Amino acid sequence: MLKILIKSRIAGIVHAFSQAASKKSKRKVSGAIVALVALLIIGLALFSVGAMFWLLCTVAQMGNTEWAVFSMATVYAALLCIIGSVFTVKTQIFESKDNDLLLSMPIPTKYIFLSRMIVLLLINYALETLVFLPCTVVYSILIGLSFKGAASLLFVFLLLPFLTLALSSIVGWIISEITSRIRHKTVVTVALFLIFFVAYMVFTMSISGDGMLFDIGIFQSTYLFWWSGDAISNGNMLSLLWFALASLIPAAVTYFVLDKSFIRIITTKKTANKIKYKGNRTRSRGAYFSLVKKELLRFFTSATYIMNAGLGSVLCVVLSIYFSTLAKNILPIVDVPDFEWVGNLIGPMVAIVCAFLGGMNFVSAPSISLEEKQLWILHSCPINPKDVLMDKLTCHLVVCAPLTLVSAVILCVAFKVSFGMSILVLLTVFASVLFCDYLGLFLGLKFPKFGWQNEAAVVKQSLASMIAMFGSMVFFGLMGFLSFHMSKLSGYFAIIVVFAICAIICGIIHIYLISSGAKEFDNLKK
Repeated sequence: MLKILIKSRIAGIVHAFSQAASKKSKRKVSGAIVALVALLIIGLALFSVGAMFWLLCTVAQMGNTEWAVFSMATVYAALLCIIGSVFTVKTQIFESKDNDLLLSMPIPTKYIFLSRMIVLLLINYALETLVFLPCTVVYSILIGLSFKGAASLLFVFLLLPFLTLALSSIVGWIISEITSRIRHKTVVTVALFLIFFVAYMVFTMSISGDGMLFDIGIFQSTYLFWWSGDAISNGNMLSLLWFALASLIPAAVTYFVLDKSFIRIITTKKTANKIKYKGNRTRSRGAYFSLVKKELLRFFTSATYIMNAGLGSVLCVVLSIYFSTLAKNILPIVDVPDFEWVGNLIGPMVAIVCAFLGGMNFVSAPSISLEEKQLWILHSCPINPKDVLMDKLTCHLVVCAPLTLVSAVILCVAFKVSFGMSILVLLTVFASVLFCDYLGLFLGLKFPKFGWQNEAAVVKQSLASMIAMFGSMVFFGLMGFLSFHMSKLSGYFAIIVVFAICAIICGIIHIYLISSGAKEFDNLKK
């Protein structure tokens, strides 16, 4: 029975990722594209982490602190597992939609809980691999790994997810208890996610020491990370034993407590304050305003939508504040005789950085697929399909443009960008937001994903969302490469070219949407 439950859980996850399009003729092609995009994402992630650990290994060799490399890997893997699974624990264990169905069947409760924990443990192993695999390869090439170190690495890899899953389960349970007793669940869920995310960013930024890529003192004072690094790099079996105890004991206690109270947790009726409705006069609004309001309400009442499609702007602000602290180290380079061209590069790079980070927003991409159950209403109302498409563009713009522009202002002030260049930077950043907006809606119209059971399948796993986000990032990466070379001649010329390219693409997609795109939307699901 346990094996069947695990297989069904895994099959559900695979089905959610493989379900790509509404038309049968497109499913094979879309599935292949999803697989290629997924492989590209994984490859880029592994390459990025590997490049980071290449630098870390080089610094560690110079300071004879090789053990700190795997201490750093343990930190990143643990944080990635916790951030990546805490809200999954909340929805898959404590708020799963099939809890009542499974409890009504002659299935031992311990099997239901254990099957979900095993699947979550496998997810943690997958997340952990993104860090430990490139770290191990780079470390083996530059420094070398002994037999004892390899054995210790295997044990650390196997043991760490038990600890991270225990911590995720506790935090997920607390979040579930809090959100189940309040009215504004979306606000609290997003706020808690932001707290975790900002704490992660602050911690990873704070571990850099003066002139070094990491601060040794942090790892030496945190025994768990010291034990993992010492066991792998130096083959210290005592450190491995302490690491094993520190990982397994909390996991065992957490599993025992949650297993014993699982039925009580998921069957306890939660109550929240009831909404008191008051009668007020309603103002008559036009169709366009009403559609925009509907889109904004859908976005701001869905924690899944916000956390996956709209947090790029928050990340942009957080990183812009961090990058602004680096200005004091970069600006003096401009005065060096051989590096005057760096001054031309600052303005375009500010625009590209904000555009790249803003490219993580893809609010418009899943918006059409999310309309599946209400499409018949839109088709039956006397509404021009062009207005429906334009309101989705407006929603993306309202959500993403303000914070992205604020980030650009912060960086322009910090790097002392001239007034004229600052205006061009803001125009280019706004054009980049429009580019992501138009691209997302175009892809959402071309690759709608209907037949979904959970909106997370559309927001997180649809082909339109994946291509919109990573396609935008690749595009702005290419624009950055182009700007870097053009800025050596003229910074103004470089940023005007980027602005013009974004504006031309947006114009082409706009013409398509108000003509053929509107007709295509009108024929969806008919």
